Amino acid sequence: MRTEIESDKTHRELVRSDLNLEKWEIFGSCKYKGRSREITRNTQDKETKVIIGRTEQGIETGILTAHDGKVFYGLLKLWEKAGKPDKIIQFTIAQLAEELKLPDGSWVYKTIKKHLYNLQEIPIKFIESYKTSGGRDTLTIGFNLVDSLALFERNKDNPDQKYFAFSEFKFNDYIVNSMKAGYIKPLRLDVLNQLKSEIAFIIYRHIDIVMFDKANYEIDLLAISDICGLSKQHPIWKTKQVVGKALKELIGKHLSHGRIIKAKIQPSKTPSGWKCVFMKGPQSVKISANLTLDTTATNQKEEDDLEYFNSLNSEIKARIKNQAEQEASQTPGWEIAGEHGKQLLVEVKILEKVRIQKKKQEKDSIQKEESVPPATNPLVPPPAL
Repeated sequence: MRTEIESDKTHRELVRSDLNLEKWEIFGSCKYKGRSREITRNTQDKETKVIIGRTEQGIETGILTAHDGKVFYGLLKLWEKAGKPDKIIQFTIAQLAEELKLPDGSWVYKTIKKHLYNLQEIPIKFIESYKTSGGRDTLTIGFNLVDSLALFERNKDNPDQKYFAFSEFKFNDYIVNSMKAGYIKPLRLDVLNQLKSEIAFIIYRHIDIVMFDKANYEIDLLAISDICGLSKQHPIWKTKQVVGKALKELIGKHLSHGRIIKAKIQPSKTPSGWKCVFMKGPQSVKISANLTLDTTATNQKEEDDLEYFNSLNSEIKARIKNQAEQEASQTPGWEIAGEHGKQLLVEVKILEKVRIQKKKQEKDSIQKEESVPPATNPLVPPPAL
């Protein structure tokens, strides 16, 4: 009988973005004080940059915020549903609000309208940092996320007009060509819509890409503050407060691959004296009934198991991983699970093996203690007369 890994479409919804955009923190916080933003990275052979909010004439237009980013991802979803065309896409504000899980209303319309215009008007310039789909060539180019935009103004006396697809937009050709060539990064649109804090949104985008192949990730507090565009004038306690609040919101959130089971600030020997520590575990998913997988472990249990696994020497970790991969490959539904499903099964199997090893060690320790004969009091010779 054919078995499949089940997915709950009402909860898990992916959207795919241009990988060039996801590799940079193009969306900042409205708390950012400047009218433009410049992000610089140094490699061994060159310096790369991305400038947001500054025209070729030097005019500063303001930066793209996390709220602009949410609307951008909503447009990406509409683009996917329209068949990923090269041409202009017709839509309604009501449709976009529905993708963003926002209620219909005048304030929502005005807010979305403002962010749509930001996507059209605020420029981004990639300096030796925009890669082609093959990754062979790196370009210096500038564009706006939305090339053209026309919004239909609703008649207040006729609310039914919200259903007329008279609004239209078109992405920049570089973005479309990059995504259609397969240079993409999937994101969890359902999670992005849930995030309330701008800082949580920015950090989420960052760790979603850097932790794709990592279970653990650490970064200095000042570095994460710079990624979020927070003021460098903030005292360290203020930065800790702002970032710490965002980290609490991220705990338990699903990434495009895995789930955040740890996100907190700890003392460190880094420049700021503090670091952000992240840990990723397997996603909570529904598994077909004939698969015996432990998906009821708490966040703390998963965190403890991963910490134990990471404390083992490389030989034991490799043995556990190889055995888990072998067992997962024999699991019904392996062939149709897809790469994401296969990796998920391996992760769950690793946790199973770790728990088995921990229980065995505990049992061996108890048996060893029981096998040791109890100490007896030595005979005390009678006192000499």
